[in-house]
This record gives sequence, structure tokens and C-alpha cells, in this order.
Amino acid sequence: MSRAFYHEVVAPLVPRVPHSAALIGPGSEVLAFDTARSADHDWGPRVLLFVAGEAVAEVEAKVVAGLPERFRGYPTVFGYHGEVRPGVTVIEPGAWLEGRLGFDPRAGLSLLDWLSVPWQSLAEVTCGEVFHDGLGGGGLEAARSALRWYPQDVWRYVLACQWRRIAQE
Repeated sequence: MSRAFYHEVVAPLVPRVPHSAALIGPGSEVLAFDTARSADHDWGPRVLLFVAGEAVAEVEAKVVAGLPERFRGYPTVFGYHGEVRPGVTVIEPGAWLEGRLGFDPRAGLSLLDWLSVPWQSLAEVTCGEVFHDGLGGGGLEAARSALRWYPQDVWRYVLACQWRRIAQE
């Protein structure tokens, strides 16, 4: 539904704005864990729209003003994690990545970055779907690609930690 929401509603509102659009971040729909029960809370047509920092306020105003009241029977403004807001979040990609991970992977990753980020946060960025990646400067797919799998030394450390946990059991 979010893919259709982007293509049918959101994209036409920003035809000449360089942007990337995706459904990533927290939410059962991102990790493909949705069930019929998921629609009873924090659920509706949702898209993250990434634009250049200086364009965020203008694009957000344009998108919010152009949203229909409903899309495929669902409200486009709904409660999400305790806050009632539109299902479209407009944000600069670096700010969003730093908020989710604590760093922007497009600038490279250090050993400390790999060891400090929770696995769930990695899943929230690398799972889900990118609908459009038209924002230059490395783009959203570049960030996701950098996070797809651990470097060998980090992977060995993660495995060793898990085997240690199993040994303790």
C-alpha cells in the first residue's frame, strides 16, 4: 500500500523536486511482519520522503497541503507511535540516518560504528523498500548497501558473542 501511496499520491506532489522515497525505519510493515492485526495500531499509508536539507520545510508544506483525507480507505493522517501526523515524513537523509543509527553510513563506517549500532536499527535501514532514489550525493541505496553485511572481523566477533551466549546456557 505504501508503494502505491507514493506513486499515486506523493510523487505527483513533488514532480520536479530531487528526492528519494522509501518505506524503511520502525514498523512491522518494514520487516514484512504485518498481519491483519497490524492495522489496529500505528498503521496507515506511510512514506519517508528524503530531500535536501534546505528544501525540507517547503516540500513538507506542499505535501501535507496536497494529501487527500483518505487513501484506499485508510486515513492519511493517523496515530503513529503516540503522535497523530501525516503518513509522509519529509526529512534530509543524513539527519534521518544519524537519528536511526548514530552516524551516516554514506561517509564510511568505523569499527566503533559497527559495534555500537543495535541490530534492530540495521534491519530498519536495510529492510523495507526504496520506491525512488533520485537524490544525488550517494543516495539512499548507497547507505543501505554499506550496511548490508558486517565486515569479516565484525562478523566473527558477532558470531563469537552468540556462541558465548549459547555456551553459557
